[in-house]
Amino acid sequence: MVLGVLVAGFLRGAAPLPEVSRLNQQVRCGQGDAAACREHVEETRQRCDRGDAEGCVLLGIMLQVGKSLPQDLPGAVAQFQKACALKSGPGCWYLGTTAEYGRGAERNLEAARTAYQQSCGAKHENGCISLGDLLRRPGPLHDRDQALAAYDAACAIPYEGGCARAKELRAQPQQ
Repeated sequence: MVLGVLVAGFLRGAAPLPEVSRLNQQVRCGQGDAAACREHVEETRQRCDRGDAEGCVLLGIMLQVGKSLPQDLPGAVAQFQKACALKSGPGCWYLGTTAEYGRGAERNLEAARTAYQQSCGAKHENGCISLGDLLRRPGPLHDRDQALAAYDAACAIPYEGGCARAKELRAQPQQ
């Protein structure tokens, strides 16, 4: 019923909803429409400047991928930092991946752990899984109990992948 009302509104010439317009820009941009890309990038930049964490994450992704904008890995990191400071689970997760893998900043596993902890604390399943994976690996950050806690947190979100990893880790002998 609601869909019918929305479609009828478009057919009568009603202004598109902002989400539909944004999606249309993204699709057209992905298909190589330069004008749509400029509009989409500008709108996303304005959202981030207004303190919209999702806008900062999207802008960071655009800068990281280098399709809608020229690739700028340090610029992407700055956007992810801004999103993480706004308590965005996805923003902190992206920030963690840049630190863990050295994409746009020097590789820093402690910074990755901190960002993943923030992401997991914001109940973002990728943050919890990445934190668990980071702590599970042999190395200076290895902490089996904390890895299990991260997987359990993902499971509680609920995210089945976290439950499966926790079960698998519990089945392994402690070293």
